[in-house]
Amino acid sequence: MSKHHVKSQSVLDEIKKQPVVLSITDEKILKQIQLVSLSIFDLQLIKAVQPLVKKNINLLAKGFYERVDKMTDLHLIINKYSSIEKLKKKLGTHIIELFDGIIDNAFLQKRLRVAKVHFRIGLKPSFYMGAFQNLVNHLTQIMFRNERFRAS
Repeated sequence: MSKHHVKSQSVLDEIKKQPVVLSITDEKILKQIQLVSLSIFDLQLIKAVQPLVKKNINLLAKGFYERVDKMTDLHLIINKYSSIEKLKKKLGTHIIELFDGIIDNAFLQKRLRVAKVHFRIGLKPSFYMGAFQNLVNHLTQIMFRNERFRAS
């Protein structure tokens, strides 16, 4: 067995020990979870990344809002209802919670409240999704720079 295989197996074993929750009662949401094939192991992977997310949360939030602030429509919405500094803090909490490895009814209710606020202030889903893709890009770069997530 190769050194790489042993390291990979020990990392996988560690990841599979992550305590997570997937407990949804809404049938519509359950179907969406099935559609994207979200599994307990996926939540364990997400949870395993959380320490790296926490360590880099300020960098992630800064990168997220630097891009968002360059979009005139988004800049106007932000300045009308809040400020980038306030939103960076809220985004940091939101992102860390996404990596808790817990998807339950309380998690969904909180996300639904956020979605309703976004809808009420005129934030279009395309803006939100685009901005979060930028966040995924930043997180991917951070992960690949981290020794734990690189193959050796």
